[in-house]
Amino acid sequence: MLWVRKAALAAAAFVFLSLEVVAQCPMCKAALTHSVEGGYSAGPFNRGILFLLFIPFLLVGLIAYRFFGVAWQRRRRGQGRSV
Repeated sequence: MLWVRKAALAAAAFVFLSLEVVAQCPMCKAALTHSVEGGYSAGPFNRGILFLLFIPFLLVGLIAYRFFGVAWQRRRRGQGRSV
């Protein structure tokens, strides 16, 4: 399970520490760059898109981790009793 934690930490670091990520469709980018604030609102908008993209994957990952963790523990306990 240690490799799962390392992989999750590496993925989180990759997502949050990337310098520049283009996460907008061309229409959203054009609307934001030609707005009153200019390019200022494009950065927070990109982070918002990435946040909204990350949350479903996080929830599914946590549910899968809990499910497989419980199943793994039950299997481990069952094997320990029969031996």
